[in-house]
Amino acid sequence: MRHKFLLSVLSITITLVVIELCFRLFYPINLQGWYGELLDNEKKFFALKKNHSHKTDRWNYKYAPSYKIGEYRNRITRNIKDLDISKNKRILILGDSFTFGLYLKDEHTYMDKLQKKFSRFYLVNSSTPGWGLEDYNLFLKSFCSQIKPEKIIIILND
Repeated sequence: MRHKFLLSVLSITITLVVIELCFRLFYPINLQGWYGELLDNEKKFFALKKNHSHKTDRWNYKYAPSYKIGEYRNRITRNIKDLDISKNKRILILGDSFTFGLYLKDEHTYMDKLQKKFSRFYLVNSSTPGWGLEDYNLFLKSFCSQIKPEKIIIILND
């Protein structure tokens, strides 16, 4: 009976190790880093790293999105040189991974499509994967005076 139990535990352990190795070798997402930084340890508040570029794919697959983070801790999905930021009214967009466009190339995010359609505005997409209502409030308290948006849009997903 004891041998069967030890054999079962050993089999489960080996199976889990093999599965973990397969994920580490073949999972296309870069598991080695993250594009956020801890801003408030007490409240566990994370925001996107300022002026950062992050490549999500470790193995150079054909479909490999990269994220370019701007000065307002926002995902930049098009060349902001196309916009006259000083003249364009800023609209701050807050949301979670759907609004951020997690694992999507820039041209496939709906925020990029909105920015192209409403080019007279500068849509500041400061959405961060994993955010909730408390994070939106903390972001507004920390960065709203710096960004100075004309309007704020919070996109909630269920």
